[in-house]
Amino acid sequence: QLVNLPMMFLSGLFFPAELLPKIMAPLVKVIPATYLADLLRNVMTETPLKHPVSMDLGILACWLGVCLLLSARLFKWD
Repeated sequence: QLVNLPMMFLSGLFFPAELLPKIMAPLVKVIPATYLADLLRNVMTETPLKHPVSMDLGILACWLGVCLLLSARLFKWD
């Protein structure tokens, strides 16, 4: 929860990310929850997307790949 809750607040899930200070904009663009929230908001409320669907899915796929590689490399059965 220490990672998930701040990520949800920064992604624009609870309030628009545009209300955050400008210094937070690079962080908002990096976290995967931003792109997931964009897709989910479009599906549930049919609001226009901020990014193309291919970009949202591509960034989520990249995050998945990086996390899988890191977990496969760092996980130990100790």
